[in-house]
Amino acid sequence: MLELHHLAAGVGVSLADTLLVGDSGADWYAARASGARPCVARYGFGFDRFPVQELTAADWVIDTPRDLLRRLVDGID
Repeated sequence: MLELHHLAAGVGVSLADTLLVGDSGADWYAARASGARPCVARYGFGFDRFPVQELTAADWVIDTPRDLLRRLVDGID
């Protein structure tokens, strides 16, 4: 998680304004614990063991890279 803090600070972005895209529970937990917004990629290799029952309405879930682009462009929360 320190790496995420370091990366965000290195580009001058707060973690509250950071989106972490990942496919595993570890990615999701790291985003939530650091204050970044999680975006779960269901098409990734790590999703088969993802704790879907723990997702909240604030978590983004995508099925393709294009879904991510749509959400970013359209500003969908």
